Amino acid sequence: MYKDIARRLLELHRNFHSMDFAKIKKCVNQSEYYTLIRIKRLSVDDENENPVGKGVSMTALAKELRVTPPMVTKTVTALEKKGYVKRISKDGDRRGVNVCLTETGYDNYKAAYDKMHEYIERVFDRFGEEKTLQLLEMTEEIIAIASQELDAQLKKEER
Repeated sequence: MYKDIARRLLELHRNFHSMDFAKIKKCVNQSEYYTLIRIKRLSVDDENENPVGKGVSMTALAKELRVTPPMVTKTVTALEKKGYVKRISKDGDRRGVNVCLTETGYDNYKAAYDKMHEYIERVFDRFGEEKTLQLLEMTEEIIAIASQELDAQLKKEER
């Protein structure tokens, strides 16, 4: 029984992540969209803070996106050509490069973010407040349990 549940849960996860939310904002593809989001979130602590000119290392970005550094370089190059990001050298070190949003990139991020939130609000309006809150609570609970089980498994394997 649990094998089928796990398969269905993984399938739902895969289906959700394969949805191309970048289509909401047509000027970037899916990998560029997620890269803009991650640059913004890694650049500033406060959601309302303007991240323009505040960089994040390419290494940190690759780790956050869970992709290889060459893949990040390819995506950043495409975003740079569109004028959404720029590379800045870290503390005078020619080898170390940070990437930061430009004003155009931040404006694009905000527009996509706003459209995404409008979309999500419509989805949850249709789903209903009570079911949405139940879903959130159950999701938080299962993630906490999964995290505890993962920690226990890793500790067991370290012995």
